[in-house]
Amino acid sequence: MGRINLWRACLVALAIVVAVAVPQAARAQFTALTVPLVPTSPTLPHFTYPVGAGSEITIVLGATVVLNGDTNPLTYAWNFGDGTLQAAAPVTNPYNISATHQYPSGAAGGTQWTAVVTVTDTVTSATSTANYYVVQQANNLASRVDVAIDSGLWYLHANMWRCSGGSPSGCGTGTIYGASGNYGGWDCYSANDYPSCGTGYFDYYTLNASAVTGVNVTAFEVNSHYANGPASDPYTNDVALGLNRIFMFLQPSAVTSKSYNYNIPGTACPNGGTTACAETFDVNSNGQMLADIDYWGYPYYQGGQMIDAIVASADPTATATTGVAAGGGLPGVQGQTYQNIVDDMIDQYDYCQNNYATSNDYSGSNYGGGAWAYQCNVNAGGSYNDNSVSQWAAIGEIAANSSVFAVPIPQIIKDANLYWLTGDQCSSSGLVGEFGYSGACSEPWGPYAVTPSGLVQLAMDQKGRGDSRWNAAESYYHDNFCNAVSGGTTASPRDYTYGLFSFTKSMLLHDPGGVLTPITFLEDLSGTSTTGTNPIDWYNAVGSESGGTDACDGVAQVLVKRQGTSGGVAGGTPGSPNPSNPQYGYWEGHYYDAYQDAFETGWSIIMLNKTVFVACVNNLVGQGTKSGIAAARIDLTWTGIAGAASYNVLIGPNGGTYTKIGNTTLPSYSDRSGLTNGNTYYFVLQPLNNSGTSICQSNQATVTVP
Repeated sequence: MGRINLWRACLVALAIVVAVAVPQAARAQFTALTVPLVPTSPTLPHFTYPVGAGSEITIVLGATVVLNGDTNPLTYAWNFGDGTLQAAAPVTNPYNISATHQYPSGAAGGTQWTAVVTVTDTVTSATSTANYYVVQQANNLASRVDVAIDSGLWYLHANMWRCSGGSPSGCGTGTIYGASGNYGGWDCYSANDYPSCGTGYFDYYTLNASAVTGVNVTAFEVNSHYANGPASDPYTNDVALGLNRIFMFLQPSAVTSKSYNYNIPGTACPNGGTTACAETFDVNSNGQMLADIDYWGYPYYQGGQMIDAIVASADPTATATTGVAAGGGLPGVQGQTYQNIVDDMIDQYDYCQNNYATSNDYSGSNYGGGAWAYQCNVNAGGSYNDNSVSQWAAIGEIAANSSVFAVPIPQIIKDANLYWLTGDQCSSSGLVGEFGYSGACSEPWGPYAVTPSGLVQLAMDQKGRGDSRWNAAESYYHDNFCNAVSGGTTASPRDYTYGLFSFTKSMLLHDPGGVLTPITFLEDLSGTSTTGTNPIDWYNAVGSESGGTDACDGVAQVLVKRQGTSGGVAGGTPGSPNPSNPQYGYWEGHYYDAYQDAFETGWSIIMLNKTVFVACVNNLVGQGTKSGIAAARIDLTWTGIAGAASYNVLIGPNGGTYTKIGNTTLPSYSDRSGLTNGNTYYFVLQPLNNSGTSICQSNQATVTVP
């Protein structure tokens, strides 16, 4: 018996050794991650599609490995799930263990594959695996857009620089860097992009660095990748670091009042416009304004893109861990909620809008009239009204107002801006309706640069179709939209990424009278009717240049064809198809110089997503039930979005102007009014914030009653 007990004791001891030692050797300290299509539904598959007989699109399968302190050499290998393998390779960059692949072009639509990446510790043989899901789709615009966005986001991820705890060299901790020193961005990641970078890891005051990071962060957020997203999403950390970087650029100053001249049309002055009036912009009553300071010391050029990025987080209660600390009687940035930061940035934009002018001074110095300039309040001299600067102010104002942040736009801001736009619109032959750069008919970069910038400002002022300024500008853009891209940026709206982004925003943010009414069909509104003529599906069109039947390619097809190529006047053939290499992911070169290249990828991703600063409802679906004993019924369902207090439900013609039929706080709605068996109906949602303002418009659900 004693021997048996001794033997049992030995077995127990051995079991303890095995339980402790073996798992420690086999369990991976590191974690392999793959990029999800939708972070909250990680098994939803990414798209692939055939591009011709016997040929398939090349896709990038994004993956990273979180080291968790592991310092041993690692390798990674891919099993693509279609019978093909990629041999093991050393992990040299843990942020990028991606692969590119072409799935079988002859696979039936709907065929799904599960690719698996395996990371192995070459010392301990410990492994970690992650799945990447892919589905075969038809070669249609939706598939092409999905792959293009996937590739573009991965390009941004792979080209981001990152700092943590003062590492690598050039990174900091404490002061504006925050206690942990966790931040990152896209400014100066390569000396080829910004020669001013020199040999440094990054340049704190790089040209528009904050705007570059802002637009790229927004590109992730509008595709549902958030800083507070799941740790299993590699993009979660990218967004968190990017937001931290943005806060480092903000400079506080004390709120002060400003005066407006009295002899200007408008009713914002409380005295009726007979004497000058004063305004103090301090929406949260904390006495602070926040400005973005770029390389040249121009606070107002593209700070709107920073506001967009913060607003797109849909998280006003989050707190900044980087940026200027409190001091000098001002609360600063670090430790402030996102809501307070956006409030203070809008206060700065409101304060720095040019005052009303005493006359239509739109030639020469152009110091007045309710626009924004490179400097603050320049109506007395030192700079000029700038329509390019003004559109970034407008998009920041719209985003802050039409979101969960719900920051009001003062009426005097709208009144002053309308005064500027009225005088800035050209009436010369051949340019009727276009908005100028620094005054009417002022076109140093062609008429398609800032005409849509004026439309964005009209959207901020809640003017749209039916307003003579909007009608003239939309008609001008419509009549030139299909100009050949080979003509370059001064001849074609579609070759000008900057202008195309402004145009896309204006179509999506069209808000006449405060009613969000996104425009599906660009029209000629040169007459007095708002019905329009010669409609162009500005987003979805596929023209003869791409084998379609429309008048010309719309925004989506233009951008899909342009991905991975250099084009425009800067070089190459603009818009040449690149179906075999979308994994390069970037957009560049469709502008007169290289300084806008860094923006074009983020802008293009946002445009392809067909949104501006929110990840809107994109899975609205419906089911029809025919009438019998009870009336015919349509049941709608969707996934709610962050920041939506309720949802307006609208019905209308296919892609047309919709009419509200109800409101709900639930992610479902049933329509039972006046439906007919056999008819097809079209629905959209408009989420509302707490102030009742529309945030965005969902996808269209097409539902047939049997």
